[in-house]
Amino acid sequence: MLGIFAYYKLPFEYTGNGRYYIGNKIPDFMSTKENKIIEYFGSYWHKNPDEGADRQIFFKSAGFNTLIIYDWEMKNMSIMINKIVQFAKSDNVKNNPLTSL
Repeated sequence: MLGIFAYYKLPFEYTGNGRYYIGNKIPDFMSTKENKIIEYFGSYWHKNPDEGADRQIFFKSAGFNTLIIYDWEMKNMSIMINKIVQFAKSDNVKNNPLTSL
């Protein structure tokens, strides 16, 4: 994913290491400038089908738009890249109550 962000000059950075918390949640990739989050869900850890929607609602309440990418979507890279680029270029939410560690 970082290679995609760099190649398309998208303003996302990896934050899944605990660099940023929003409430008690750690987003995978963020653009704090654009108030956007990309979550990468692997099938092994994210088996609950409601988890993606729950995280989108949670982050939206904190002022962030969220895109969920599932590991199986990487099988068709062109569709996944288009999805990420379109999300990055879409209108964003203004409001950033981000807590940085």
